[in-house]
Formats: sequence, structure tokens, C-alpha cells
Amino acid sequence: MYTAYEVLKFWLPIISGFTMVIGAYFSVVKKVSAWADKLLHNHLSHIESAVANNATEAAKTNDFLQAAACRESSVAQKVDMVQSTLHDQNRQQADVWKEVVEALTLLKERTR
Repeated sequence: MYTAYEVLKFWLPIISGFTMVIGAYFSVVKKVSAWADKLLHNHLSHIESAVANNATEAAKTNDFLQAAACRESSVAQKVDMVQSTLHDQNRQQADVWKEVVEALTLLKERTR
């Protein structure tokens, strides 16, 4: 049978070494995790800000495009109105010239 001293003399260095290895492992894991978190945070922070800026710019662009579409629609309606007005004026002018020609023809026949 072994004495307590012999048991401690055998097991204490093994347990101490195992404890040191486990402590070193957890310390390395903790430091690597902190480093990776810092690296990813630094790497992703500018991407996150770029995405936020892109979202605001996209919203502004959509507002500008909607305003441009409204203006374009308004201009198209006005162009249609001008085209209709010109068509009416041309028809009225043709009627007036037709009457002028008829009047001149009547005057020419009366003067003979």
C-alpha cells in the first residue's frame, strides 16, 4: 500500500500539468475569440456603414425617380393637351380658309 505522500508525489505533478494545459487551452481560446471578434467587427463595420448609406441613398433615389415620373406624366399630359389644341386650331383654320376660298370664288363669279 502507498502512503499519502507517495500518492501525492505521483499524482500531484500529473494533475498540476493537466490543470496548466487546460488553463492554457482556455486562455488561448479566449484570446483567439477576442481577436477574431475584434477582426470581424473591424472588417464588418465599414460594410455595415456602407449598407446603411446605400439604403439611404436608394431611398433618396426612389424619391427622385418618383418625382421625375410625376413631372414626366405631367409633361406628357400637357403635350397631349397642346397636340389636341393644335389639332383643333388647324381644323378651325382649315375651315376658315375654306370659307375664304368660297367667298373669293363667289366674288370672282359676281365680278364677271
